[in-house]
Amino acid sequence: RVMQGLSDVTPRLQRAILTEGVEANGPRAHYMRAQVTPGGGLPRLRAFSRQDSALLSVLSEANALLCRPIGDQARPAGAEVQYLVV
Repeated sequence: RVMQGLSDVTPRLQRAILTEGVEANGPRAHYMRAQVTPGGGLPRLRAFSRQDSALLSVLSEANALLCRPIGDQARPAGAEVQYLVV
């Protein structure tokens, strides 16, 4: 982004509603591959159940990263979450 001459290089977090629940997070931040789709009001976001880094099929389908802070609690479907567009 700097090389493109942009002054604001920090990615902006977006808000979405989970379509499926996710388990509690551990002692580090976690960025889960996910798919975001339009919805009434906030967009809808579904984290892929398999997050293995070797799964290219999941990577090719992902258009977002669900941002999970350190020690994040389990989140049910319908919870508001933050994500990055990829």
